Amino acid sequence: MLTMWTERADEIDQYIDNGGDLVINTREILLFMGQAQVMPVYKLPIKFLNFNVDNGRFAAEKKLKEQQLGFELDNRNPEHEKHFIELLIPDNPKTQRLITDIERNGQLKPGVITHDGFLVDANRRLACMKSLDKKYPNSKYQYLLVHRLPANVPAKEIYKLEVQFQIKQDLKEEYNPINDLLKIREGLEYMSEQELQETLDWTSKKIKDYQNRLDLVDGFLNYIEQPENYTLLINLNEHFVEIQKEINAMKTRGLNAFKIQEAIDVMYRMLEINLDPDFTKSVTQRDHIRYIREAFVNDKIFRRLTNTMFNKENATSQEIFDDVTAAAELSRMQRNNIRPVEQLKKAISSLEQIQDEKEAFNTSDFKNTFMELNELIESIRIQMEE
Repeated sequence: MLTMWTERADEIDQYIDNGGDLVINTREILLFMGQAQVMPVYKLPIKFLNFNVDNGRFAAEKKLKEQQLGFELDNRNPEHEKHFIELLIPDNPKTQRLITDIERNGQLKPGVITHDGFLVDANRRLACMKSLDKKYPNSKYQYLLVHRLPANVPAKEIYKLEVQFQIKQDLKEEYNPINDLLKIREGLEYMSEQELQETLDWTSKKIKDYQNRLDLVDGFLNYIEQPENYTLLINLNEHFVEIQKEINAMKTRGLNAFKIQEAIDVMYRMLEINLDPDFTKSVTQRDHIRYIREAFVNDKIFRRLTNTMFNKENATSQEIFDDVTAAAELSRMQRNNIRPVEQLKKAISSLEQIQDEKEAFNTSDFKNTFMELNELIESIRIQMEE
């Protein structure tokens, strides 16, 4: 949490005391300090306001931005302002729609600032105003409508306000859901789990689910030697949701801690290929991850799943993807009780598709795999004749 910037708080006080642009007779209800309070809305110059993206919606993105820049961003440093604007309103169609809406209709909802001018809510709106102010100097975009909190508000109460705007309310923009996980961890620094439940109106189970999922996220980032680089996972939240479901199902089946950790390591290796910039296919939660639990109670499926990742040094993403896909298909057939005849028909269809791939026939991988197929066919033939 930011320390009090007394100099800036004094500047805002003086501006309001001198008659500034307090919006006369404009008040709104804000849920604050545990109750609904009618609070004034101020029209303050944007030069008095500072971004605050250390926590909440943009925490992961800020970490990535700092890695790219090679230094920590300081929201009190005017030289860093352009980097915050780039982070908050990237050049994409959604951002442009937001800027156009503010340009046409103005700011329709006030933000919230600390007593010394740091944003609790409206970081993106402030970025839009600063961008428009550069486009139209000395215009109406020099001001932002805000509620101003009293001085020395406990960090816990500011967190509760952030939760109102970032998690509990429906948001116009879609944010990185990994940031929601980080927000829960932050809340537990300020309050007990019971109080966090009441703040969020969540069950204890839901909070624990979020904590456990973030543990899986952190474990994966450590596995790939990218600790805290949460932005890497901006499109993989649902994968971790599915991994968590699979782990819970394995625990319900009674798998021991060693087996559970082995499963997590295997799923991390599977997920790692989604970050390979040279590989165009993806391990998905729907077609792959949700069928993996069978591999850890079925030796044949486990051998298929880990054939390359466990036995070949420097295995390629394609090789691992092929094994994962094959294991998922075996699991799917087992789960759905697909009959042997139907499985044979699937195998024939697959073989028919490679008949014309003659260039691949001479590779060692193809020959070795074909030998495995021959051995399997011979084993089935012998069983048929018994």
